[in-house]
Amino acid sequence: MFHHYSEEEVLHLKRFLYHLLIAAKKITDRNQARQDLESHMEMMKRAPPGQMKRHMDTLKQHVNNVIAREKRVKSVPSVFTVDHALSARMRRLEQKLDMYMQMRIAREKRVQELERKIHGTVKSNRDDIEILAAQISNLDRNYAKLMKSKKHDPQKLKHLRLRLERYKAHLKTLKVKGPSA
Repeated sequence: MFHHYSEEEVLHLKRFLYHLLIAAKKITDRNQARQDLESHMEMMKRAPPGQMKRHMDTLKQHVNNVIAREKRVKSVPSVFTVDHALSARMRRLEQKLDMYMQMRIAREKRVQELERKIHGTVKSNRDDIEILAAQISNLDRNYAKLMKSKKHDPQKLKHLRLRLERYKAHLKTLKVKGPSA
C-alpha cells in the first residue's frame, strides 16, 4: 500500500527534485544557446559580406551566451574547450570578414576608377561629335554655295551631296545611340 515517508525524507526528496529541475533547466538553456549559435553561424554562411560586421556582433553575443550557460552547468573542462574552439572560429571568421571587406573596398575603388575613365571618354566623344556636327554643317553651307555658283560639274556635286548625306546619317546614328567608350 502506501508507504509513509518521514518529513525529513520528504524534505530531502523535494530538495533533490528541486536541484534536478534546476540542472535540467540549465542544460536546456545551454542546449538552446548552442542551437541559437549554430543557427546564427549557418545564417552567416549565407549572408553577404557587407552585413558581416553586424552579424559578428550578434555572433559574439551568442558565443558569450553559450559560455555563460556552459559555466552554469558546471562543465568546466568543456567550457574551456568550447571557449577555445569558438574563439579560434571567431578569429577565422573575423579574418575572412577583413579579407572580404578589403576585397570589396578594392573592387569599389576599381569601379570608381573605371567610371571616371568612362565618363571622361564619353565627355570626350560627346565633344568630338559636336565638332563633327559643326564641320558637317560647314560642309553643307559650302555645298549650298557651290550649287548656287553652278560652276562645277553636276556629277561631282552629286557625289559630294551623297557623301555629305552619308556623313549626316552617320552623325545622326552617333547622336541617337550616344557616344561609346
